[in-house]
Amino acid sequence: MKKTIYFHIGFPKTGTTSLQSFCYKNSKVLEENGLLYPVYENYVDQTVIINARCFRRVIANLAQGQNVKDFVSQNRDLVRKAVQPLWQKMRRQIDKSSAPNILLSCEGFASEEFVLWDFIDWSDFNLKVVVYMRNMYDQMISWYKQRAKDNYLGDYSLDLLEYVTKPSDHSVYHDVINMYGDYFGAENVLVRIYDKSCLKNGNTIDDFFDLVGLQIPKNLPDPIYINTSFSHDTTVICGFTKTIFAAQNYNPGYYPIYELSLGDVGNQKTSQLVPKEIIKEICDKYYAKDCQIAKRFLSRDQLFADRYPKCYYEEFPQDKSAGVEISYQQLDILYEAIGKLHSDKLGFLKILVNALAFLIPSRQARQKFRFKYGRRRFGFYQKLSFKDLSGNLDK
Repeated sequence: MKKTIYFHIGFPKTGTTSLQSFCYKNSKVLEENGLLYPVYENYVDQTVIINARCFRRVIANLAQGQNVKDFVSQNRDLVRKAVQPLWQKMRRQIDKSSAPNILLSCEGFASEEFVLWDFIDWSDFNLKVVVYMRNMYDQMISWYKQRAKDNYLGDYSLDLLEYVTKPSDHSVYHDVINMYGDYFGAENVLVRIYDKSCLKNGNTIDDFFDLVGLQIPKNLPDPIYINTSFSHDTTVICGFTKTIFAAQNYNPGYYPIYELSLGDVGNQKTSQLVPKEIIKEICDKYYAKDCQIAKRFLSRDQLFADRYPKCYYEEFPQDKSAGVEISYQQLDILYEAIGKLHSDKLGFLKILVNALAFLIPSRQARQKFRFKYGRRRFGFYQKLSFKDLSGNLDK
C-alpha cells in the first residue's frame, strides 16, 4: 500500500511556522501515531524545523542571485544532481518508518520558481498538496506587521496606507494553486480557508490533523503558536525603533526584535485604520480569481464566506489617532535592548522617546509623554525636532 505525502506549501501568514514547529518538536510521538515529519539535519537554524526548505535552499544557492526559475529551466541536470542526495536521505527515513503519512512543509514552494516534482520520482507515493488561503486584505495587513518584527532594518515604512495601496500583484498565489492542480490534478490539491471560523478549533495545527484524518495524541503539551501578529501599537513601536536606527545610519546587523517582548500594547486594530473603500478595492481586485479557485478546487461559487474581511463589516472607531501606549516596563525592555546594540544607550533612548512622541497627534499629549518617559523615568527632558532625528523621516 502506497504511503501518502502531504506537501504543505503555506501560504505565508497562515500558521505555517506553528505547524512546522509543533511537528518537529513532537516528531517521535507523531510518527508513532501515523505521521512522519522527516528532517535533514545538515542545515541549521529554522531550516531543520521547516523540513522541506533544504530543497529550496540548495537550489537558491546554486542560482547565486540569478532568477531561480530561469536558472532551473537552463540547468536541469545540475539541479537534479544537487536535489537527489537530499531526497535520498529523506527517502531512507520514509522507508524505515511504519507511518503511512508523511508531511513535507515549506512556504518556499508556494512559488512557480521551485518545481521540485520535476526532479524527484513520486510514483511510489500518493501525493496531496495542502495550501491555506486567507483574504488578501488580511494577508497584506499580516505582512505589514511581519515587516516590523523581522530581524533586519531594510526599507521599513510606517505608512500603512502606502503599504496596502502600492502597486503590486499577489495573484501569484492563485497561479501557484492552479499550477499544482495542473500537475497533480485538482482532486489532489486540498485548499483550506485560513479563518478561525473555518479552521478546526480555530487553528492550523488542529485543522491539518483533522484534514489528514489523524488525532493529536492527548499526552502532548498544548501547541505553542509561533510568529503570531503584534497589536497595532506594538507593530508601530517596533517599526519606528527600526526606522530610528536606520535614520541614525546605525545598523546593528542583527536587530533582536523578538527579544523585546513588548506584548500587545494598546487596543487599536490595524485592519480598521484603512478606509473601507480601499479595503473594498483590494478585495474586488482578487475576487474573480478567488472564485475561480473556489470552483475548481472546492466546487463552490465563492472562496470565502464573505466577499470582504470581517473588519469591513465592523463599525470603525471615530478617533483613529489616539497614538501609542507604552508602559515603563516596556520602555525598560527597549532601553536594555538598545544597550546591547549601542554604547550610548541613554543618548539613543533620548532619540527613541522623542521619536515615539511624534506618533502622538496631540501636542499636549506629546509633552506629557516626554515628561513621563523622559524626565520622570530616565532623568532627561530633551525636546528634539523631527529634523534632528532625520531629514528623511517626515517625507
